[in-house]
Amino acid sequence: AETSIRGLANTLTNFKGQLEGLSKGGLADKKATSEKTLSQWISAAPERAKYSGAIQKTSQVFADSRKALDQDRSLREALRMVKLFSSAHTILRNAEEREKADDKRDPDFQERNQKRLEQGTLQLSKSYSPVLDAAMLKLVIKRELALPPEKRAGLAEAILGKGKPTGDADIDKAIKALYASTKLGTEATRVNLMTKASLASLQKSTDPFIKLATHVRAETKALEERGKRADGAFSLVRPSFVAAMREQKNGLLAPDANSTLRITYGSVRGYSPSPGAPVYAPFTVLSEVVKKTTGVEPFDAPPMMKSLVSQKKFGAYVDEKLGEVPVDFLADLDITGGNSGSATLNERGELVGLVFDGNYESMAQSWIFMPEITRSIHVDLRYILWVMDALVPAKHLLKEMGVEPSVQN
Repeated sequence: AETSIRGLANTLTNFKGQLEGLSKGGLADKKATSEKTLSQWISAAPERAKYSGAIQKTSQVFADSRKALDQDRSLREALRMVKLFSSAHTILRNAEEREKADDKRDPDFQERNQKRLEQGTLQLSKSYSPVLDAAMLKLVIKRELALPPEKRAGLAEAILGKGKPTGDADIDKAIKALYASTKLGTEATRVNLMTKASLASLQKSTDPFIKLATHVRAETKALEERGKRADGAFSLVRPSFVAAMREQKNGLLAPDANSTLRITYGSVRGYSPSPGAPVYAPFTVLSEVVKKTTGVEPFDAPPMMKSLVSQKKFGAYVDEKLGEVPVDFLADLDITGGNSGSATLNERGELVGLVFDGNYESMAQSWIFMPEITRSIHVDLRYILWVMDALVPAKHLLKEMGVEPSVQN
């Protein structure tokens, strides 16, 4: 549950940052101005006619993909937020695909991915909480009920019953019954269904989540098809749009993240969040961690850390310019979701840290890159080594890595 809660909190922070950047930061206006300038550039020369309509066609594909936005949102939220429903849906999809020849299946459900699906089913046990899952399902139902009937996906009706009361007490009662009678909360049941269940057996299942996934299968299938059509349409119009931007900017176009290995380079650098605001230094240090301690999570530095810092037992991990152990540092590197944990190398190719976050002001960089305020946040390798040396019994690991422990405690 804790993992899920933190994940939702991170997502909320990310979206708040994007909205603030787009509205208060004026990024929406900058984006519109950028597209207007591109359109004028295309119209200014006959040889650029090949790019004519690139912006309009891309906008139209995007508008078309949003026609079923409300219905799709209900399904996406249920699939993403309600773990037992998501598991039931995946079990059903896998059974459907297993009836086909392997080369005719959706790639995600081919034989090569069956082990991954089973592992995902096992992994759910580490984050599943019936209380949190039920709360997420209630949220999905209430959001769907707030929509006009013609825009609903059918989740609420399937759970509450057609024409039945929809007050909070009624929703709570229906959800409680759902979780009380399902067997999907049991790991062995999920694994067995994922690996062995046939489509025919699932269609006869009395498990409420399997029945729910089956009941709305036509809607989730339509959602999948709409996604495929949108992806196909974008693949036709996007290349022209991107090519026009690349030519307009003489090739100075930041590459988009595409789930492939890539290297980005830059410098360690602080920043000012807004004109005239104080500049944030590029490094934080151990004494600042202790200074920030309140004794309450997340600012609850362990007593051992406070003791070592007060005695200045920094070992060989001190930065000469800072005078103590660096903890995190900022860099003007362009990162995105999924980059956390990536190695940070110096100009000699030596490991100096691991990237794990970005500053709040850069959350909207998915829409427009802002080099003046976009910063990635990295944990300094010297801090990692200090923790392994001074705080946790990991000196044997340091020696395996070729690092001689240097903190006496």
